[in-house]
Amino acid sequence: MMIYVIILRMDILKNESIKLDWTFKFSLMLDIVKGMDYLHHSPLHFHGHLSSTSCVVDSRFVLKVTDFGLNILRHSDSEKSPGFDPWTALLWRAPELLRQSIPANGTQKGDIYSFAIIAQEVVYLIHSTPSLYKVTLHNINPLRPHIDQAEGVEELEGIMVSCWTEKPAERPDFSSLRTAIKKLCPNGGSENILDNLLSRMEQYACNLEEIVSERTAELQEEKKRAEELLTQMLPR
Repeated sequence: MMIYVIILRMDILKNESIKLDWTFKFSLMLDIVKGMDYLHHSPLHFHGHLSSTSCVVDSRFVLKVTDFGLNILRHSDSEKSPGFDPWTALLWRAPELLRQSIPANGTQKGDIYSFAIIAQEVVYLIHSTPSLYKVTLHNINPLRPHIDQAEGVEELEGIMVSCWTEKPAERPDFSSLRTAIKKLCPNGGSENILDNLLSRMEQYACNLEEIVSERTAELQEEKKRAEELLTQMLPR
């Protein structure tokens, strides 16, 4: 997962100084789902090369999906770029597309598989490194990224499994994923991390006002008791 802030580029999955809590993780996944849902309903119909390296986060912590369209130009530019590894780009590719002798541009269900791999990276903060050969095998239990069975994210893990299932027709679409993930959000379904932070700050300010009011009332009560005690102690 790449983060772009002004001119700084870094991998937020590897950067230990960037703490990704569940609110941030869900926000990133929702941004991907929202962008891909729009793309699937556009004239392009699919991305075809979705991966964590094609996801960038701006200075407002909003994730943007990039690297789609103009496949011929995109391939020629990528091959000329330093450090380009054609095999790495296949780690997010759906098994039915990997099995084709002539690489296809992509499919909508292939994008769903790619999203599942990205979600696994975001949830566990690790890069996906499955064996491409074993992914393509028609086994009863085909190879997929490891799931740690983390407590509290069972439903999210179920979503990932449904997205990388072997049969493309059984994978959900991004519209249903958007609804399903929003239900699991700890922030009540807010799709923007900045909006959520502002909401939390407002709630925190309201809580502080309540605490100040309670403490003020307690102080007034103690002051009243002290005055009554002082009145009783003074000679009449």
